[in-house]
Amino acid sequence: AINTPTADVMMPGTVSYTITDSVPETRPQYPGVGFFGSLNLGFGLLPGLEAFGRLASGGDTECDLYRQKSAICKSDFRDLSVSAKYQLPFRHLPFDTRFALGFNDFGGAATLFRQTYGVVTSSMGPLDLSLGYSRATPRQDSGGLMDGIFGNASLYLTNDIKLMLEDDTRERRLGAAYQ
Repeated sequence: AINTPTADVMMPGTVSYTITDSVPETRPQYPGVGFFGSLNLGFGLLPGLEAFGRLASGGDTECDLYRQKSAICKSDFRDLSVSAKYQLPFRHLPFDTRFALGFNDFGGAATLFRQTYGVVTSSMGPLDLSLGYSRATPRQDSGGLMDGIFGNASLYLTNDIKLMLEDDTRERRLGAAYQ
């Protein structure tokens, strides 16, 4: 979906790269300074298994947050992390139902947005519905994006265009995507 997971995973050998000016777990503290957003690189590793690396930044990327005092840096975080999702090998369930388990933000010097989750996705013609549960490890003002029950729906208008609606336990979003 937009920011919430589904039980679908990338095919082995597939690569995904994203640059976004959004960090859905938090808001910019220093608007207009440096880079606020995420760089993501993901791989379909094995059947049912995908992994992503993420570099998220909130401000001045030239300032060393770990050696200089935060009063000098106009940046409130920099987070390098690994995320992964495994689709359980259940087959032949009604509505092409899939189950997956995953985690976000493991590894790196700071784990600011850590969470674990389980999600189920079912397809009914052009409609995909997902429902999941996540447990976040919060920090003072943020933490993982989802903490509790989350869900999303994707309606495929064509094979390449879909409309999406989601609830991540904090916010609701509506969007469209072209693949």
